[in-house]
Amino acid sequence: MRFSGIFTRLIGTLTILNVCVGSLALLPSAFIFPLYIYPNNSCSNWAPLLSAIPTYSNLQFILVINPASGPGLAGSQPDVNYQACVTQLRDAGMDHGNVKMIGYVRTGFGGLPLNNITTDIDTYAGWSATAQAGVDYHVEGIFFDEAVTNSGNISSYQNYASYAKMKLGPDAYITLNPGTWDDGTSSSDVFTFADMIVTFEKTFNDFQASVFPSGASTPRNKQTAIIHTGPESAPMDMVMTITQTLGLGASFYSDLPNTKAYNQFPTSWPGYLDELVSAQASTKN
Repeated sequence: MRFSGIFTRLIGTLTILNVCVGSLALLPSAFIFPLYIYPNNSCSNWAPLLSAIPTYSNLQFILVINPASGPGLAGSQPDVNYQACVTQLRDAGMDHGNVKMIGYVRTGFGGLPLNNITTDIDTYAGWSATAQAGVDYHVEGIFFDEAVTNSGNISSYQNYASYAKMKLGPDAYITLNPGTWDDGTSSSDVFTFADMIVTFEKTFNDFQASVFPSGASTPRNKQTAIIHTGPESAPMDMVMTITQTLGLGASFYSDLPNTKAYNQFPTSWPGYLDELVSAQASTKN
């Protein structure tokens, strides 16, 4: 009986330790991936990512799912490859909670009709409503591309965000991608309703710390840099600027031009992930 009691307490302790290890805090600067690559059957085209997610278990992966410049036809489901492979992405991050999937919605720089936007959101919401047992391809938020952040458009994007939260849930992760920031015309009000703002989507040669807004109303931990067209490996001083000097919430880097950067893995994959983790590990030391 005594041995049994000790054994029971030991099992309880191991269970607690397992829970604690599985819920270790993720690094503050995430990796965002505009995943416009078709997964193919057996998820072969996503294999490098499926391998990286559990390997870099302390790195948050924000994955932008984009089957057809959006979810596809109104009310449709993704094809069977997307269904299976998005599920595999989610499963790969299950132990450490380091995967967040968000659906791509094009907004046409504020020029698309409201119905286009809401229909895409409705379609993504329908993915979770029809998921079968053992298959989970729902998205947890929306990536509003071609966004406009001037004061004249803020109310529209706030309405888009509110609609997404109504359809996907109050914790839906909202990202806006204007791709740039202009202190003279951009409104900091976007930071009040969006979880992340892509304030930089340009080439490596265009990257400089001064282009990112700073201040209490434009927190840098809610900003993202998407960088393409650079050297094969990202210079470590740039990665340190992103993670330490600026403290950006997320980033993406590819040596490929923008015409290829989002539908192919970077040449040096997973080199940038190594650098992101290394730069943030040095922050703790």
